[in-house]
Parts: sequence; structure tokens; C-alpha cells
Amino acid sequence: IPEGPVRNDIYSLEFLENKLYQCYGGHAENFWENWSINNGVSIKTKYGEWVNYDRYELGNAKDIMEVAVRNGTEYYASWYHGIVEMKSGELITKHNIENTNGVLDTAYNSNKTRISDLKFDNEGNLWGLNSEVYHPLFVKTKNNQWFSFSMNQNQVNLFFDDLIIDQYNQKWGVIGRSGGLFVYDDNNTISDPSDDQYKILNNTIGQGNLPSMRVYSIAEDLDGEIWVGTDKGIGVFYNPSAIFSGNNFDAQQ
Repeated sequence: IPEGPVRNDIYSLEFLENKLYQCYGGHAENFWENWSINNGVSIKTKYGEWVNYDRYELGNAKDIMEVAVRNGTEYYASWYHGIVEMKSGELITKHNIENTNGVLDTAYNSNKTRISDLKFDNEGNLWGLNSEVYHPLFVKTKNNQWFSFSMNQNQVNLFFDDLIIDQYNQKWGVIGRSGGLFVYDDNNTISDPSDDQYKILNNTIGQGNLPSMRVYSIAEDLDGEIWVGTDKGIGVFYNPSAIFSGNNFDAQQ
């Protein structure tokens, strides 16, 4: 058998630090049910070689959804077992409720720690989304301190998908089960939540004007505009810096 991915069904693709990552995790459309996929991730190196990490090489973590990489250290988001930290093919640690001062919490009425996405900001802080918890947006700072943030949402059925960080350092997240989007601004003071702002964006004029609440994808283009893919087409936020200004920021279809 030639070298290559171990599985045809791929949840996500990321090209980071000259490597292509294929993550195989998954969940049902309702977000609640795990697929319990053990294949982990396949990585194509810059030399064209393939490396495969299964569940056991990833510290017994199932359903790997996404990956973030910085200076060769890989952080894998598991929809079941929190965050797996790897480097040079070796397991460094698994981050969960026990070693993050409770920042990474288990989901409502479950023992699962459901991480949907991870992204580094320009300062080297690792941000992520944790589903069905009171403080779903979290960060591991470059100094290895952990913080989490609330958006005053009921934790029951509060599921998340993609996360992006825009050029204004605002965090945008896709809320599952037709929940729309959120935008969070920590005002560049991670340890001080008193000056934080957030909005839940929906399909109402003045509150986001999304084409639909059912959001599938989100991306920032080279001009800093935010593109949102929904089941009723694409909406573009042409002025994302205005989200918290009081001025019009609605998406245009």
C-alpha cells in the first residue's frame, strides 16, 4: 500500500508550517452524538512523506476535529477528550478539566470535553471553543495561563463549529444548530474581562443580517472582510471593525 491518508472521510484540512493536516473526527448533524473515530490525523510533510497518528498515539483521544500549530508544536482539538499537544511525533500532554484549572470543562450532562476549533492569534495565544459549557471561549496564553469567557448563553445545546480571529483581534465563532455567529472582543486584555464586549449575530437587520442562521463556514479575506457561508448563500461583513461601534455593520448578501 503506498503512503497516504488512512481514511477517505476527512472532517477538516489545514495547511500550517509547510505541512498538510487531515483530521478525521466528526459528530452527528445534531452535534450531540460523537462518531468515535479513532483514526486521528494524517500529515503530509514538506518533503512529501505521510505521517499518521491514530487515537492511541494521540493520548487515546477520539474525534480529532482541527489542529493549530506554532513553532512545530501541534495542538489537536478533540470532540471527546479536550486538547492533545504533540511535538516531533511525541505526546507532550492532554489538556482537560484537570490540568487547566477547570477552564476546559466537560459538556452538559456528559463526561466529554468537546473542542471544535483552535486558532493562534498574532501574539502566540491559543484560542478555542468548548461546547455545552458556561465559558465556551477559552485561551491558553503564550505564558501558559488559561482563561475562559462567558457570553451569558444557556450551556444546554450550546454547540460550536469554526473559529477565526480577524485582523482587529476579534474572535468570530460559528454557533451550531442554527445559532448564527458570535463576535468577541477581549480588548487585548486577556486577564481583565471587565472591558470585554460580545455580540450574538442573527438574521435580523441591525443585528448581523445573516442570510440564514444556519452557518456552515466563515473566513476572512485579504482586505479584512468576513465572509460567511450559510444554507441560503453568502453574507459579507464589509466593515467588521464597526461591530461594537454602534454604527451599521450588517452583512450584505
